[in-house]
Amino acid sequence: MSSAKGLAYSVLDVFAEGPLEGNPVSVTFGAARLATADMQAIARETNLSETTFVTSDRARDGAWDVRIFTPGAELPYAGHPTLGTATAIRSHYLGGEARSVVLRLGIGLVPVKFADDGVAWLESPAARFEPYDDRELVAEALSLPVESLDPKLPIEIQKNGAQQLFAPLRDRAALEAARIDSNAYRALMATGVRGSLYPFAPGARDPRNHFSVRLFAPVFGIAEDPATGSAAGFLGQYLVSHRAHPGETLDVRLEQGHAISRPALLRVRQGANAVEVGGRVIPVARGEWL
Repeated sequence: MSSAKGLAYSVLDVFAEGPLEGNPVSVTFGAARLATADMQAIARETNLSETTFVTSDRARDGAWDVRIFTPGAELPYAGHPTLGTATAIRSHYLGGEARSVVLRLGIGLVPVKFADDGVAWLESPAARFEPYDDRELVAEALSLPVESLDPKLPIEIQKNGAQQLFAPLRDRAALEAARIDSNAYRALMATGVRGSLYPFAPGARDPRNHFSVRLFAPVFGIAEDPATGSAAGFLGQYLVSHRAHPGETLDVRLEQGHAISRPALLRVRQGANAVEVGGRVIPVARGEWL
């Protein structure tokens, strides 16, 4: 930890309607001096689904350099760390006044804008979907009968950034019953799926919301993610592609995290330039690495 000594960090809850909800992210500032191994060690120490490192003390060509780590690997892009890190940069470096912040991530530039109602919005990168045909193996990996899968919608792998396998389920009861079967999950990974499982279903606890979602990512050291902004943005594009969302224009609310007592609310809408993912970001802690 000597290489990180004296560096400030903040912890923020993302997609949270109140403190200690949603998905927490730890953001370390001034991290240019840290080696990749140091960042990975700190991510293991925080043991959050993601930990980020701001490696520039000012914007470079209009964007801030940021790296994202799970406890087990570096990611080129993830949604809740993007919103949380942009909010932390806005507070730590910009006096809390900036209307927007652009992050330079492994996937490229990702803009984040801050609305007057307190919701932060990111522009989702374009998804790259490919079909996946082994429905039986996907169902087995989720410990569900194959009949739990929605027969009207396809299973697809999203391959831009960290892979996510989108598994549409018939209803919320099936989603709540889902559990990872370790043997089937390993077999699924062996077929070329190198990422997470993202089952989703229509309906939610709150009638104002439209879908319920979960994400399992043991390959990244994450048993279950409380809230997944990257997948939410890609889900928006999936719903548009398959005409599976209510209303003429994409504008949906997703519930996630209830299964692990971290309730989260993710908003997904069609923006002017891209699908946008929004949520509230609540700072909950700050400190210094010793």
